[in-house]
Order: sequence, then structure tokens, then C-alpha cells
Amino acid sequence: SDLNVIMYYPSILPNVVFTNPQCILDIISEIIKCVAFDRKKPSNSKLIRANNEGIISEKLFEYVKIESPKIYKEGIIESKDLISLMVHLGIASKCENMDEYFMPTLLKAIDTWGIKNILSQCPDPIAPMALYHDEKGWFKCGSFTFLITSLISSKQWTLARKGSKLLCVYSNCIKMCFNESCNVTFIDNASYIEIHLDGDIDIIRKVCPEIKRCLVQACEEGVQIAFLCPCKLFGEKHLAVPKEAYLKCTKVVCSKDTSKAFCLPELGANAEIWLQENEQEGGEGIYFKAIYADLQNQLNPDDIAADLFSAGLLTESEIDDINNFMLPQRQRASILLRAMRRSISVDPANFRTFLNILDSIDKYKPIVAKVKNI
Repeated sequence: SDLNVIMYYPSILPNVVFTNPQCILDIISEIIKCVAFDRKKPSNSKLIRANNEGIISEKLFEYVKIESPKIYKEGIIESKDLISLMVHLGIASKCENMDEYFMPTLLKAIDTWGIKNILSQCPDPIAPMALYHDEKGWFKCGSFTFLITSLISSKQWTLARKGSKLLCVYSNCIKMCFNESCNVTFIDNASYIEIHLDGDIDIIRKVCPEIKRCLVQACEEGVQIAFLCPCKLFGEKHLAVPKEAYLKCTKVVCSKDTSKAFCLPELGANAEIWLQENEQEGGEGIYFKAIYADLQNQLNPDDIAADLFSAGLLTESEIDDINNFMLPQRQRASILLRAMRRSISVDPANFRTFLNILDSIDKYKPIVAKVKNI
């Protein structure tokens, strides 16, 4: 080919070598073209499901053969082979009905107001989460489609339905069901993928770590978890990303500016559930993260360092660093908080001792109250 690229898929098409990958793109593009054109003529029954639900079968490919006979190379690649190749490439995935496949690219998009209407019908029992790329900033084109098809292929995920009707299927907004336990709405925002859960909060609390694991595994390397930022800066949606034990607004240009740092309760209800690793990960580490930003902004190490050391929560080297008065108070507070995070990871019971010491000082009582309210 002009690109000097040869593509070979031995597990899918052992007898075919593509010397010009453009032919694969031509066939897929022709399928999309046929479906998009047919939207103007919805009476064509062969493409109704592809139009409305993104569902395809071999019959659709036979229709494309008739409409565009030059695209296919008879005797080289058949409809079933092409479908298998599309599944392998993450363009489509098998449905519950094994003779049908879901191809999100065929779906029409929904506008911002339509998405808002969908989300308003199912208020989030848990704060929305997002997937973003920690290095590149933007997802590759097609990442949303690949995520959806990968999840469906895992068999734990299905398209969400009410009876026989699909609840929400658009090229940029798809509602899915995880293990028949709760619904998850995925929204493609180009630079990140927004994720909303709806269902019983007790069930969500149990399945959320598994949902998070599935999402990270289905994405390309480098994808991380973030949250929708509550600061409303510039009046547009953007992210707050985890930085150590607090969350940082991505609209703040200067990394030293901590005025836009948030603790978990500020993100919305039950945000801490997203950060659970498993059911047994005690709330201690989660709750400490929830008050970390407040403490970093307000804590005077001199108020509690001695008591923490007396209670055995700090080592001698840690107390020496904390008592280094040559350092700014905020930096000494950060040293104390890092030491506390270590102490709590060693023994979760230390978190209760830490809270009791904080609660004995009036100015820290509101911070302790945040933990009690989670």
C-alpha cells in the first residue's frame, strides 16, 4: 500500500492478508453511509434497527453488497468474516442474541439538552465520575466506541432496557446495565468520558469497585479516574483530578495554587464510593482523603503534633521534621498529614485516635463533623 503497511489477522482471517488497509475502511464507511442515508428514508425495513439501536447482522452487509457492489471482493472476504474482524477491532460487539451485533458508530448523536433531559430522569445517588487521559489530555478518536464494545464483550454488561425497549442509545450517550444490578450512563465529552450511575445506593456501594475495575481495564493505557469539578469556573463542565489525598481543579493553571482543591464531600453525594478498592477497604483511608484538603489549608501542626506523638501515631523522625520551624507552616502540615496517612495504613484504628485529638480543639470540630456526616 502507499503507507507500506500490511495487516494480517490470523485468528480471524487466516487466509487473507490486507496489503492496503483502506479497503477495510471503505467497507465500514460504506455501511455507515448506507445507514445515514437511510435515515432520510426510514421506510426501508432492513436498516430500521441499525438506525434506532445500532444493531446489525449479516443481512445488513448483504444490503451493502447490493448498494455498493464494488466495495466487496467476492471470494476473498465474506460478510461473517467482516463482522468477526469488526468485533476484533472493537468497532462492534456481539449482543445477547448471538446473531446480532451492536455497532455504536451507526447511531445518531444527541445534543446537550437531550443529555440533560436523560440525566434529569435519574438523579445520581452517587457523584458522577469521569475517565480522562493523564498524559495526552484527549482520548483517541473512537475510544468511546471501543470502551462500549469492550464492556459488552465482557458479558457483565448489557444495553439497558425497559422491557424490550432500549433506554438510551446514541453515538455519544449510551446507558448500560451492569450485572443486572444498576444502570450506568456513559457520555462522550471528547476530552473525557462522563459516567453516571443510577440504582439502589446499597447495591451501587457493593458493585462500584468492580465497575471501576472494568472501566479501567477496558480503556487504553494511561486512562485515570477523575470527577466533575464543583467549582463552576468559566461556567462549563471540567474535571477535578485526584492529587495525593485531595482533588485538584483542572482549570487552575498554576500547580502551586491550592485555592481550587476539593475534598470528596464537595463533589456530591457518596463520592468516596468511587475510591473504594474493595468492600473491606475500611472507610478510614477514604474518610481521611475526604478531610485532607481542609486540613492542609487550616491545620497548624503545633496544635496536635505533640499529642499525636504521645499516642504513638508519629515516629521520632516524623516529629523532628514537623517541628522544623525553618519550614513554612503549610509545608509542615503536609509532612504531618503524609505521616498520618502512613500511620492509618499501618493500623486503621489510628484514624479514630487522630479524630479524637482533632475534636478536642474547637477550630477543628467542623472538619471532624464532615467525617461523621459521610
